[in-house]
Amino acid sequence: MPSNLNFASIKELRILPRNRCFYLEFVYEKEIVVKPQLNQENVLGIDHGVNNIMSG
Repeated sequence: MPSNLNFASIKELRILPRNRCFYLEFVYEKEIVVKPQLNQENVLGIDHGVNNIMSG
């Protein structure tokens, strides 16, 4: 059993038969992390094109 899991947060256990073995999946809820808003004025783009990847 994994030692880094919080067993109180496990919501479901799945037993999956694959390749003549059984795999155990742990399903748990994870906290949603909100990404910070990015400034749309600060954008950099590079277009390599399809035919110019290896040209010098």
